[in-house]
Amino acid sequence: RKRLESAAVHVLVAEDNKVNQKIMLAMLKRAGVRVTVVSDGREAVRLLCEQDDGELHQSLDVLLFDDWMPHLTGVQALSRVRAHERAHGWRELPAIICTANAGATEYAEYMKQGLTDALFKPVKAQSLYSMLWKYGVGASAC
Repeated sequence: RKRLESAAVHVLVAEDNKVNQKIMLAMLKRAGVRVTVVSDGREAVRLLCEQDDGELHQSLDVLLFDDWMPHLTGVQALSRVRAHERAHGWRELPAIICTANAGATEYAEYMKQGLTDALFKPVKAQSLYSMLWKYGVGASAC
């Protein structure tokens, strides 16, 4: 198991299923990633858009949102986060949706909605690590 080069990689995970939270947290910690976990899209929006003065946003490298969550879906939450980023002149964080909808049509629709990429459930550790390498470490190294 290869650890990511930078322990400074910080991921915000929004996932309502407690079992999936634990699995995701275990995989991310195994890779040496710093993780902040929230239980739904509304909590993610509250954390990033209402409580954050920019410090948390600047510390994050990747947003990892479940597709279907109560209160706000991952896409709805991201829409609010993107509006907040634009309003404050902040960089767009890479946003990855975790979904069971694995079709090409769904993938294209996610990209139109402002997502950066998608991981298909069940999420495999190697797929997650490749995605983090692509968006987390690469973005941090620039």
